[in-house]
Amino acid sequence: MIRPEPPEGSGPAARELGVLPAELHVRWPLRPRVREEVTLAPSGDDLVVWDTPLTRLRVRDEVERLVISASDVEVDVDEGMYVGALEVAPGSQRVWIRGGRYGEIVVAAPEELSPPPPEWRAPDMVEDVLIEGATVDALRPEQIGLRFTGRRVAVVSSRVDAQMAAVWIGDAGPVASEDVIVAGCSLRSVDDSTLVVVGAERAVIVESWLESPVSAALRIHGESAGVVATRNTLVGGGAQIGTDARDAVVDAWFWANTVYHSAHTLMNLAPYRIHRLVLTDNRVYSDAATALWGGESRPSWVIANNRVRPHRPPPARP
Repeated sequence: MIRPEPPEGSGPAARELGVLPAELHVRWPLRPRVREEVTLAPSGDDLVVWDTPLTRLRVRDEVERLVISASDVEVDVDEGMYVGALEVAPGSQRVWIRGGRYGEIVVAAPEELSPPPPEWRAPDMVEDVLIEGATVDALRPEQIGLRFTGRRVAVVSSRVDAQMAAVWIGDAGPVASEDVIVAGCSLRSVDDSTLVVVGAERAVIVESWLESPVSAALRIHGESAGVVATRNTLVGGGAQIGTDARDAVVDAWFWANTVYHSAHTLMNLAPYRIHRLVLTDNRVYSDAATALWGGESRPSWVIANNRVRPHRPPPARP
């Protein structure tokens, strides 16, 4: 086991992630290179496209939709200001989003949809995005709070409430997200799983609150490898891994988490689609389950030291 430290040049929100598997070397986003600060002046336009690199953009007025289409950009949203939708466009690199209230945040996938069929362009993958201290309220029907595909994307100290998934990572065809970090966040969904990973290599979910009253709080799908969930609090449902027909999960860790189980799903696992799985040192409070997992497993799995106790109410959401 190791305690990875943030690299030199990463954003100040980068911090130690605690003990992680020794074979997992997750990389933090690199910090933008900024030469000037610009204040976004009120314009009355519903759409603002920011395409000036090497800038710190101060947002001091409400914006309906803000698109970042440049590299080396810091977005600093004043306290209390609201951005209806913020999008980081394909090809952008080193974008740091700090503070603010949002209706949704999207880090766009490297795809071209017109004309069909979709074309996936790996060179256009967004890289080095840090989202820190954001508040997202995405409570319209079918709305996802924070959706992203990219390399070295970190979401830290943020709060997301969504009608569907609070955070959706990946699902960009054959292009996998890499080096994803969700740390110290408070996430809640209303009608779906809270955090969904679809096709990611090296993803860490740590010290976060994941709440879903109707489904698994955490789902891992697609061709994912090196996905770690540790020291999290899951409320409602537990985890669902490898259950879709096209899943091929190489390895995943679910360890040292606390689950307050009241939804129908505690653990839903498909052994023939998960090569290696570590389920250890978890604590479950449930009146419906006697074990974290009592179904079929594989010789390559490690299941140990999981405790199930009678259900108790969870603590207050942070």
